[in-house]
Amino acid sequence: MKVNDETQTSIHNFDITFQLYMAMRRICKIQEHIRARVGKNVGLTDAQYYLIRALALCDTRLSYSKLAHLTGLSHNSVSTLIKGLIKSGLVQQHPCPHDGRVTELSLSENGLKVVHELFTCDEEQLELIQQVTTMVQDEDLIGKLNTLHDFSLEFLKRITV
Repeated sequence: MKVNDETQTSIHNFDITFQLYMAMRRICKIQEHIRARVGKNVGLTDAQYYLIRALALCDTRLSYSKLAHLTGLSHNSVSTLIKGLIKSGLVQQHPCPHDGRVTELSLSENGLKVVHELFTCDEEQLELIQQVTTMVQDEDLIGKLNTLHDFSLEFLKRITV
């Protein structure tokens, strides 16, 4: 039985999606190794590293819920991990000025020192980071990946029984 043109196109499109998936998996594995090495140097677990990094990248304080959303961790996991980071003096809690039921989080002075230690690069590392940043900005890669995420979720909804 011969494959028709429509099926051939569909197979090709799935192949491209699969290739992208595999490339992203390889990138993620490398990022995991980087995160483990960098975090280990300052005594952070993998999950704590994600929380510290998310807090460092935001210009404002974050609620537990927002931090869970940004990191992809469950609210319970974030709560447990933050307790340890507060105990070790890296994170501070603040009451939300607009809603007394919400607690906001930020890095402490010690947390900022750890971030500085985590993300201080030599010239060669900085050059590599700048190359990646330029590539992502030039091609709007993040926007395209977010769109791909949305399409993938929609596709999943249509095939889930």
